[in-house]
Amino acid sequence: MQATLRCYLQLTKPGIVAGNLLMGICGFIFAIPKEFDAPLFFSFSIGLSLIIASGSAINNYIDRASDRKMERTQGRPLATGIIPPTHALLLGALMGTLGVVLLWSFTTPLATLLAIAGLLIYDLLYSFYKYRSPHATLIGAVAGALPPLIGYAAASCSFRSEALLLFFILFFWQMPHFYAIALMRLEEYRAANIPVLPLRKGILQTKLHIVFYIFIFSFVIILPFFLHVAGTFYFIFSLILSFIWIALSIQGFFAKKNRVWARYMFQFSLLILTSLVTILCCFRLIHE
Repeated sequence: MQATLRCYLQLTKPGIVAGNLLMGICGFIFAIPKEFDAPLFFSFSIGLSLIIASGSAINNYIDRASDRKMERTQGRPLATGIIPPTHALLLGALMGTLGVVLLWSFTTPLATLLAIAGLLIYDLLYSFYKYRSPHATLIGAVAGALPPLIGYAAASCSFRSEALLLFFILFFWQMPHFYAIALMRLEEYRAANIPVLPLRKGILQTKLHIVFYIFIFSFVIILPFFLHVAGTFYFIFSLILSFIWIALSIQGFFAKKNRVWARYMFQFSLLILTSLVTILCCFRLIHE
């Protein structure tokens, strides 16, 4: 019984739910009223988590054939056949419905509509288009960057420049992050016939794309300081981390082991986003 419950939990991709929820909470913090509204916060958190989990379960259903061909995903419940595909669809539909009802009933219509848009973009556009084009990553990045907007809209029924800034920070961060994963798992994507950028355009072009997007990210990530939503410490720290990430990306052109270099890029991408977003949120709470 416990193994079955774990398998159903695995369908929801808890790591993805947690990461996206944290970015949603960051958006919520940026729009938080002077008095903290606990019922609103918990309704938003549970509702958004359910919708993200719904998208993950449906994505598992869509990817079940290719998951069997990739080492990283061969152990997923639908790939192994432990859970019937229809169960994943039903679970996804149930969680999505509950999430929408919670957001609509206790937060704002704008937050609900943005969450629905993210779900549809991820499952109906990205999940299918990624089997046809390497540019599907751009679509996936849009869906992945929506949680801060959803959080902001849930707390304020609108979004201002700082909310859009969080969206673009997350959007441009995802591109080199995804490309690093594609290089790390290149042979697995080849086996699954998923046309990621290094398979379609080559490893050199992928490295050029990584450097390009990191440069844009490095510019966007310092904007909170100039918009007065972050302090001097954040500005200096963001410059240092951005410089390190740029240097690490350029080092890729001289790397002898692309997979090892890509893993460093992947790990550092997690470090830079987690560090800078944490500082941003702390600054916002302290100066509220």
